[in-house]
Amino acid sequence: MHNLVLLLALFFSNFVIVNATILHVGPGQPYATPAQAAAQAQPGDSILIHPHVYSGGNFISNLHGAPGQYIYFIGLDPANVIFQGGSQAIHFSQVSYIHLEGISITGQTANGINIDDGGTYDTPTHHIRLRACYFYDMGGTGNNDFLKMSGVDDFWLEACHFENGAAGGSGIDMVGCHNGIIQMCSFKSMGANAIQAKGGTQYISILQNIFEDAGLRSLNLGGNTDLAFFRPQDAPFEAADMNIYANVFTGSWAPIAYVGCVRVHVWNNTIILPQNWIIRILQEHVDPDRFVPCGDNSFVNNIIYYDASISTHVNIGPHTDPQSFLFAHNLWFRYTQPAQSTPGLPVMEINGIYGEDPSFVNYTVGDYRLSAGSPAIDTGMEGAFELDFDGQLVPQGDAPDMGAFEFPVALDLELLFFDVRHGDETTAEVEYAFSSSLTNYNVTLQRADHEMKWTAIDVQTFEGASSNRARIKDIIPQHGLFYYRLYVDAIDGFNMISPFRVLNFQQAQVWKLYPNPCRHYFHLQGSVDGQLMKVWNMQGHLIFQKTLPKNGEVSIEIDVENWLSGSYLIEIGEDLLFILVTR
Repeated sequence: MHNLVLLLALFFSNFVIVNATILHVGPGQPYATPAQAAAQAQPGDSILIHPHVYSGGNFISNLHGAPGQYIYFIGLDPANVIFQGGSQAIHFSQVSYIHLEGISITGQTANGINIDDGGTYDTPTHHIRLRACYFYDMGGTGNNDFLKMSGVDDFWLEACHFENGAAGGSGIDMVGCHNGIIQMCSFKSMGANAIQAKGGTQYISILQNIFEDAGLRSLNLGGNTDLAFFRPQDAPFEAADMNIYANVFTGSWAPIAYVGCVRVHVWNNTIILPQNWIIRILQEHVDPDRFVPCGDNSFVNNIIYYDASISTHVNIGPHTDPQSFLFAHNLWFRYTQPAQSTPGLPVMEINGIYGEDPSFVNYTVGDYRLSAGSPAIDTGMEGAFELDFDGQLVPQGDAPDMGAFEFPVALDLELLFFDVRHGDETTAEVEYAFSSSLTNYNVTLQRADHEMKWTAIDVQTFEGASSNRARIKDIIPQHGLFYYRLYVDAIDGFNMISPFRVLNFQQAQVWKLYPNPCRHYFHLQGSVDGQLMKVWNMQGHLIFQKTLPKNGEVSIEIDVENWLSGSYLIEIGEDLLFILVTR
């Protein structure tokens, strides 16, 4: 069985903040720095950072949003909202419900961004989101990290880029962090590590990322942390319960290092030309009365494409438990000498494939998707992970493919529109339409909260090849950022998923904006009093403005035929909305 994913809305923010304050930062704006604006911010407010080269040294502490009311820090042009130099660009300490997006960080001598709990281990910083931030050219040369997180729980990093890190530092360094997702990021030319997780770090998922020459250990899954900095203080491991899947690794001295960790699962990754080792199993913090040995980890469904530069496949250090590892359903191909592809592993591998070319679509240009007939297709071990690198659903109940990419099957299935309208204070009216050549299939509409926990809210069955349209009413809480997606399950076993981020429905909702995403136009409805409506693109340029009528309800249609595809910010008085235009 194979899957098809239709991604119509990747890498954009589509949230609405209603009855909140917009705080402008930059030259000629009311606030010179984000720290100054943060001192005035309340839950639900947005701090808009205008293009400028800002100096480092922004310290922000005890700043708290609320569930469904994050405090947003938004750079209006990621390439030109630059925080340069200083020991740190921004230091967040003892904060919660913070969203940071669209800024560049470069040239710091300590850490690029530091997020911590202020040393109060029983009250971690929590609910942090970083999205589309660009970290490059670290100023320090020692143990300096682009993003340092200590005592941070419930976080989500998405679509960030890290390039040219410090020789002894990491792209992301986590100490005692819990319940986090690192997704769709890229790491290039790192120093020691791309990502390091240690000091009691637990329940982390790392998926759909690209690692290119990402350090001595691209992923350092564990480490050697001073006992005083563990969170919790009695954690018997450096790292535990981590899922590493659907990533692509090229180069690096060793892509995967298990270091004093337990229950860490490395599944369905594609590993290209590691330089010395493929895997390291180490125990750097040795204390048998406190720490369990590195073990009970797994390496499953991966494709490893390598040459004769490998010293050994697996480097095993003392005080570890390599016999407790699971190796299963990996494809090992030493392309220079295929007959010598069988790896030296500490335990017998289950159903490994040795010496067979994985048949990438185009290896020379870095397209590591699978061609028809690849031995990696339908030969993996069934697991619990949903998505491949491209966002396709990994089949549950049948054999998945090996590597980071599921082999796609093209279906004549086109989503025509997906519209979410606000019904009243507690409901959303969701409508979708699509055309299909399928004859019998079920459509499930699922909803997730800001923690990306999905719930099925409606299932409908369609028969016959035609254009189909459905509409439901969903009852939702009064506060929160919500996401919807469609899951199409055909009788012949094919699946499709289409995720959309949608409106933030607040109890005091004023504006109705639909459809969102839009292609040709959108409607805006609300109570007006002569406000000036401004529309900005993500480069900070004003592209449209209109004075709204006074004292009444307005329903207007805005033509977007001449707008480029992308996200746009709509400012009406103190209200802030986002619209996505697609083509």
